[in-house]
Amino acid sequence: MVSKGSMVAVKTDGDALYVSPAGDDRWSGRLAEAAADGSDGPLRSIAAAQGAVRRLVRAGLRKPVTVYLRGGTHFLAETLAFGPQDSGTAKCPVVWTAQPGEAPVVSGGRRISGFRTQRIHGRECLVATLPEVAQGRWHFTQLFVNGERRWRPRLPKEGYYRFAGIGEIRSRGGLRWMHGPDRATFAPGEIKPWKNLDEVELTTYQLWFDTHHRIKRLDPKRNIVHFHRPSIGSLRDEKNLFARYFVENVFEALREPGQWYLDRRSGTLYYLPQPDEDPESLEVIAPALTTLVRFCGRGGRPVRHVRLENLSLRHAEFRYGLDEVGWAQAAITVPGAIVMEGAEACVLYNCEVSQIAQYAIEVRPGSRDNRIVACRLHDAGAGGVKIGCRQANRGGSLGSRGAAAHQSMRTTVSDCTIHDVGKIYPSAIGIWVGNSGRNRILHNHIFDVPYTGISCGWTWGYSPTFTVDNRIEYNHIHHINSSRRLSDNGGIYTLGVQPGSTIRGNHIHDVGCYGYGGWGIYPDEGSSQFVIEDNVVYRTDGPGFFSHYGRDNVVRNNIFAMGGKEQVAPFGRPEPHRTDIFRHNVVYWSHGRLWEGDWSADHSLFEDNLFWRTDGQPFDFARRPLAYWQSRGQLRGTVIADPLFADPAAGDFSLRADSPALAMGFRPIDVGRVGPRRLGRRPHAFADFPVPVEEAKEIVHTTLEIVKPLVDAGGVPGRVRFTAWNVGEVPASGAVRLRVLPEGAGRIVGQGHFAFSLRPGASKSAEFAVTAAEDAEKIIVETVPRGRGLVPSFVIETKPADSELCLSRVGRISSLRELDERLAAQEARPVMFADQPIADIKLALAGNDLAIVARVHDRCIAPNETPWQGSCVEVFAAMPARKNPGGAGIGQVFLVPGVRRRAAQGLYRRGEPVAAPDVRIETSPANDGYFLRALVPLKYLLVNTSKGRFLLEIKITVIPDRCAGLVRATLFNSIEPSSNIAGMGLAKLT
Repeated sequence: MVSKGSMVAVKTDGDALYVSPAGDDRWSGRLAEAAADGSDGPLRSIAAAQGAVRRLVRAGLRKPVTVYLRGGTHFLAETLAFGPQDSGTAKCPVVWTAQPGEAPVVSGGRRISGFRTQRIHGRECLVATLPEVAQGRWHFTQLFVNGERRWRPRLPKEGYYRFAGIGEIRSRGGLRWMHGPDRATFAPGEIKPWKNLDEVELTTYQLWFDTHHRIKRLDPKRNIVHFHRPSIGSLRDEKNLFARYFVENVFEALREPGQWYLDRRSGTLYYLPQPDEDPESLEVIAPALTTLVRFCGRGGRPVRHVRLENLSLRHAEFRYGLDEVGWAQAAITVPGAIVMEGAEACVLYNCEVSQIAQYAIEVRPGSRDNRIVACRLHDAGAGGVKIGCRQANRGGSLGSRGAAAHQSMRTTVSDCTIHDVGKIYPSAIGIWVGNSGRNRILHNHIFDVPYTGISCGWTWGYSPTFTVDNRIEYNHIHHINSSRRLSDNGGIYTLGVQPGSTIRGNHIHDVGCYGYGGWGIYPDEGSSQFVIEDNVVYRTDGPGFFSHYGRDNVVRNNIFAMGGKEQVAPFGRPEPHRTDIFRHNVVYWSHGRLWEGDWSADHSLFEDNLFWRTDGQPFDFARRPLAYWQSRGQLRGTVIADPLFADPAAGDFSLRADSPALAMGFRPIDVGRVGPRRLGRRPHAFADFPVPVEEAKEIVHTTLEIVKPLVDAGGVPGRVRFTAWNVGEVPASGAVRLRVLPEGAGRIVGQGHFAFSLRPGASKSAEFAVTAAEDAEKIIVETVPRGRGLVPSFVIETKPADSELCLSRVGRISSLRELDERLAAQEARPVMFADQPIADIKLALAGNDLAIVARVHDRCIAPNETPWQGSCVEVFAAMPARKNPGGAGIGQVFLVPGVRRRAAQGLYRRGEPVAAPDVRIETSPANDGYFLRALVPLKYLLVNTSKGRFLLEIKITVIPDRCAGLVRATLFNSIEPSSNIAGMGLAKLT
């Protein structure tokens, strides 16, 4: 280093350069302070220092290079871009860091001065003229005064308005994502023909996303606002209400201290100072750059071994274009203020990124082995860290190393603090991982995030992706969505197949939601092959654990406590395999339900868990006693006892020595390991920060599938196929044994064993014959694995009950009341949930309509604008030979019961549900539900009667009682008739 006033640098381990706001680019940069005679000293600009570094790189690095930034603000004239010519090496990295003991700021903004005083709306206002704004060369939507964010005027001042109605949806095929209404109606006075109306921004909240609209036209007489681009969704929210919204950047609303307004046409900035602010000493900064720092490889040449350490990076701008409104999830189109693209082995260490409009850091495809360590990311318009790409890449090869070269892989985000983000785009994520694998999200502290803490995965369902071997471990995640603006969120959220991935040792609490969601750990669509263990989750609006659908997840040794209406929900959609094994967990609550779904072991296996309700009220399992389910192979080893936590009200879930959970085999969880390490004792240099050496582990993706029917096969053996695929980076071996359940339902022909030894990227399969007993109603094939990196697999096949239906022809019907007489002689068919009757239904063919008479047991009739989320009868049909990828060729009609003054309604699926006015329907109340009569035109069901047969399924959704959630059951027990014809009944016309 250099002592103050010295003209000569002290000897270091490498080359050292210095940059100071008081420096001069004509100097060498080899001195930290200016020489007494003014002949040499630090450089003034980062650009000049970068040029000096590049000369050293061209000469060939023989020792590390360190650029020390002195205290003060270093304004960037343009993005600081690192390319291959800026690269260091593993032994000689290029480090840009703060001078020890100083706090430099790297800013993408500009200082604004020259304010004059002017009265605006009766208040003293500071006014500055900015010619670059008037000339169209500078535009900003953020302003920072004395280091604090200031806001543009908005209406209402607090809270939200709510639309009074929505315009028609103009897209073909009805409502589709990104093609919603292009106009809405509002209450009188909420939107007016204000000054610079085209600069007013309108933000809406619905479901799990926000949209940002610009006003194209206003009809103040009819109270209609027209948008430049249609909304993403329907502009209705999950509570069946029109969407909430507010308007921002309204000049006439500039009335509160701390507000500001930029008139782009005149280039005039208005600022209302706060009472304690001295106009003479204000520091006012507005951002001018969208990207502060960019690591960018070129032509297959990455930028390598460049490190940013101990720097504050601030003031970056982003705004959607005129014809952009946002994205349907995670604000994924919002970029990062710092971008890594084609970067390898680069580091951000102990840096602060703040006062920005977008994500703090974005790691794009082509980047690998980068580290974001001990950084503080806050005061951001969007989220903290974004890794991967938003394309689902469904055709990718799972774990393929060749194809993965184009992905972002092996990013570590550790020991970071991420908070107060999502200030402009609240659907953004604390840490988002897209189609990217082998990432490490470790020991972070994430809080005050308005949607979801960590999100990992970007494929919906079971398609192959590169999202493998991601480890989300020892993070403290809390106060998520506390403002309850959005729904369908969690502390940790996942998507898709992710073999080798772990959610371990996290401390998650205080997770809210607007309508639904607020889950602690939320494996969403297709989340599979996770190990979820040693997590402590409590005070969540929804269940501490909620799994939508997936397969072969292991959930063990977790604490789920003090959830909202429900505590755990191990699956939301039944499929022909097992979603979770839920074992050695503690579930602890004071009010609400445990879970009102189907507790049968066919879809989630519960074993050796402890349950305790603290208020002393009795509880059951889906309105059944424990013994009922245990006789069916579920909930064995269940303990109902107080776990004896130390102080759960204060968040201390350590166990007393005499806890029955310990006697059950529960391993104590030490939350003292959670969150950033070495706080307050971090070394100045990343090179001195301890990085644990991680051994590569065996990761095997396994599948078990039925390739030939097992049940009701006429005595012919069925077949299952087991596949093991090494998606790790080291050789893997193991073995499985197959077994058939329930006992006596069938057997494996032959040994039923399979062993494998696989190099990375290799796979191996084997088929096994399975014979079923003649009277078998269902058969389960399960793998019992042996070896590292394996999780059990499980498939189930159920014999369809009365899978054929003879549809009589009853002639054309002019009145729905005729249905009762025409179908009087027909025997009703029951629709059952477990052994509970849900509905009795009669079906016939009436001309070109399907005639339906149903008695539905629904004690709390509650239709929903999203029809399958409320009381509903769904009708599915298809032709037997029709191929149906993703549901193509399947007709779907929704019959929604009337309630109070709301009439019954028929809809059909055309992308999204669309009104079907020629569906005739009426409902009338019954003691514990309703009667339904309907005539459904076959054209909506995509079938014709010339073949004399077609496939049919009926799904009923009810609410059995006020304390229960939605219950769904189907007539023929098919798994997912909206997208799969398997299991539908065969309707034969007589």
